[in-house]
Amino acid sequence: MNSIIVPTYIEANELAKWMLDPNMKPRKDFIIIDVRDDDYPFGNICHCKNIPSSKFLDNVEHYVLKCQKIPRIVFHCAMSQVRGPKCANRYALTLNSLIEAGEVSDTDQKVYILRGGFMNFQNMYKNNPKLVENLEEDYWLDYC
Repeated sequence: MNSIIVPTYIEANELAKWMLDPNMKPRKDFIIIDVRDDDYPFGNICHCKNIPSSKFLDNVEHYVLKCQKIPRIVFHCAMSQVRGPKCANRYALTLNSLIEAGEVSDTDQKVYILRGGFMNFQNMYKNNPKLVENLEEDYWLDYC
């Protein structure tokens, strides 16, 4: 194994650069996993995959096997304080275990947590339809 995979934080502006880069394709070069549940319908990052945290945590190995070939995986929830980091950590632990057991090929996949979560991202990019969609601004005004 090259090294143990540990999640690190990614800033919103770095993720936005990937999303706007015509040479980087969502779900091929990177994937964004939104682990929110009830608040997801009030806005999301474009091209994200919504998997509520409870469903994700019940099926981590399935998602590792499904996403292992994507070089970068970004997890987030509303503020990336609990659900997003927990899912990112569980993903990395499971990936490391599967690599060690020989069930998954060694990988250079990077696991990220979006700093500030959707709240921060939508505050920065809510007016860019290439980055944020389905936004119900009134909902987020009252969120905190």
